[in-house]
Amino acid sequence: MCIGSCSVYNLGVSPNGAVGIDAMLSPLIHEIVEAMSNPLLNAWRDSKGGENADK
Repeated sequence: MCIGSCSVYNLGVSPNGAVGIDAMLSPLIHEIVEAMSNPLLNAWRDSKGGENADK
């Protein structure tokens, strides 16, 4: 069940009542942003290996 494992940042609170969808969108958008800024997987990383969306 995604609500129990995907909602790391959501904590069961949803502005539209769709906790499961909100929980899935957060990591999805995170990865899309990283893919847009680093499509070849060889671009910027910080000293701890984090990409721009990890900030």
